This record gives sequence, C-alpha cells and structure tokens, in this order.
Amino acid sequence: MTTPHAIPSQSRHGLPVEHKQIYSFNTKDNQWLAADPSPSEEGMPLSTKFGIATWNIDFMRQHHELRYKTAFDYLQKTLTSADHDDHATTTIIFIQELEQDFFPVITGHSFVRDCYNITDISSETWCSSSSGYGTITLIPKSLSKYLAAVFRTPFPLSTMGRDALYIDLLLQHRPLNDNQQKNGSQDEAGDQRRYLRLVNVHLESLRGQADIERPMQLVSTVPFLDETNVYAGIVAGDMNPIGPYDAALPEQLGFTDAWVLNKRRRKEDEGASYMTDVDIEQDAESHTWGYQPMSRRYPPNRMDKVLMKGNVDVDSIDRIGVDVRVKWLGNKETPVWASDHYGLLATFRLRGDESS
Repeated sequence: MTTPHAIPSQSRHGLPVEHKQIYSFNTKDNQWLAADPSPSEEGMPLSTKFGIATWNIDFMRQHHELRYKTAFDYLQKTLTSADHDDHATTTIIFIQELEQDFFPVITGHSFVRDCYNITDISSETWCSSSSGYGTITLIPKSLSKYLAAVFRTPFPLSTMGRDALYIDLLLQHRPLNDNQQKNGSQDEAGDQRRYLRLVNVHLESLRGQADIERPMQLVSTVPFLDETNVYAGIVAGDMNPIGPYDAALPEQLGFTDAWVLNKRRRKEDEGASYMTDVDIEQDAESHTWGYQPMSRRYPPNRMDKVLMKGNVDVDSIDRIGVDVRVKWLGNKETPVWASDHYGLLATFRLRGDESS
C-alpha cells in the first residue's frame, strides 16, 4: 500500500477543498497504488450511459466484516447479472458509514480489485476520522480514465464531522463553433472543458441540532454543482430527511429528485393517477429505511436519495439490498441483515449539447 502524498488544500465557495488521489490495485505488486487523477484528453462521450449505486452500510451493528462482505458479494452479483450486463463497467458505487477498521474487507474483495478504483483505502485520507466511519466512492476502471479530480469539502456545520466527497469526470470537449475555428481559436480548448460532477453525502443524523445542520450541508453542495464548467451534477447518499425543512429543500435548491421523477413516469406509463410528493413519501415501495429491523423510534422513510442538476436525466432507479442477509448468522426470526438501509441503483444519460 502506498502512502498518499499531501496535496495542498484550497478554498472555494467559503469551504476548504481537500484534493485527493485515486487508488488502483496493482496485481503485480499485490497492493493498492495511489496516483493523481489524470484524465484522457478526449473525455467521456456524452452518449455514455452510467449508473450510481448508493448504499449506507450500517456501522453500528455487529459482524461488520461479514456484513460488508455480504454487501459487496451482493453488489457483485447485482451488477454482473444478465439483467444488468453493463453495470459492472459503468456503475459508480457510493458507500456511507464505512467503519474505519474494516477497509480491508472492501479493498481485499476480488470484485473491487478487478473492476474498480477507489477514493480511499484507509481513514487517513478522510477529512476527519473522529467519528470512526465515513464515505468512499468506487469508480469503474472503464470510467477512471476520465477521472479529473477527487476532493472533499467538510460540511460548514457538522457535529458528527461529516463531509461531501466529490469526483469529476471529464466530458468530451465542446466543439469549437465556426467563428472560433475561422479565427484559429484552438487555444480556447481549455475553456471548453466540462465535467460530470458526482457527490457522495451522508447528511447529519437524528433530530435537534441536526435539523439545522442538514439543510446547510445540502446547500453547501450547490455552488460546486452550479460552476460554469459543470455540465451535469448528481448528489446521492443517505440524506436523513426527518426534520421540518428536509422534504421541500431539494426542489427549492433546483434539484430534480430521480426517484420522484422516475416514479411518476412509471405511473404515467401504467395509466395510473398522478402521485403527489406526499403519496410518494408515504409509499412503502419508496422507503429505504425502517424495516431491517422495524424501527421503534422513527417511521419507515425514504432516507436515501439521488438528486440531479444540469444536463442529466434518469433512465431507471430501483431499490437494492432489500432483505439481504448474512447467510451464516441469525435465523428466520432474528436475521442479521447486511445493513439497516436499502440501497439505490440508478442509471443515467447525459443530455446532448444543443450548442454543438
């Protein structure tokens, strides 16, 4: 395992920005090696379809090693199944609540080593490891050649020490228009660079002070997604929408909720009546938390969300990880689930550039 070198921190939008390296597994040396992101010049074609699988794998329950292994065995099976034959090569994986002592379960998994590069291989590269858990993002090797940046920004207010984890994928350059070509403005290519920016978040948990912190945390991602060279952006993860301001906030910030949009399209295709926001939130098929096990403190909820901005649209989104259990533990009456959360698996396409 190589030791990450220090990359100078910057400040943007009033927040410190900690640039990170990316890790790839070297089979010859049998270790994970760190490198600075270095995208190929051509960039990712706008026609590329890609996916995001996001899953909070509960850090509080016992049997971490077996639960993480079960979760990644399940992800491997899901992403390589006949129904998802291209997902293993185009699906980015967001994980929340990775317990810092169990990185080896993930970095040692053959599916991860063979198919993915990873933002972190230990808690040393997190903004803070004081909570004992954090986020990681896994980028398919087929998309890693477009990786232009990995960075973290601590949330402006977080009692639990949480942050946002960003990755940028370089997209194809916007073709020069006729005037630029006529004037020989090839030096403007740098200004044509544009990115797909993806953000892995775990917003503040529980009630009380967290009800104030969560909205500020989501708000803090918006300036990064509204930058002029960001062609499309997606924020996904465990958003803990249990406070008075959480439900309405994404729309107020200009996000499109992938689940809500897709759910309404499905119902429309089926000829069903229009579903309101309240209908969707109360629909058990929309919930991602509260059943594994049944919660006594909070009702089942759509805790996990995928929010879109810019030139991107969702093709499909489904829950994953439903009733995924550790085979070797528990019984029918008292199962050991991989996590208390379900995950989400969404597929996307970028909208074409009309100006090109």
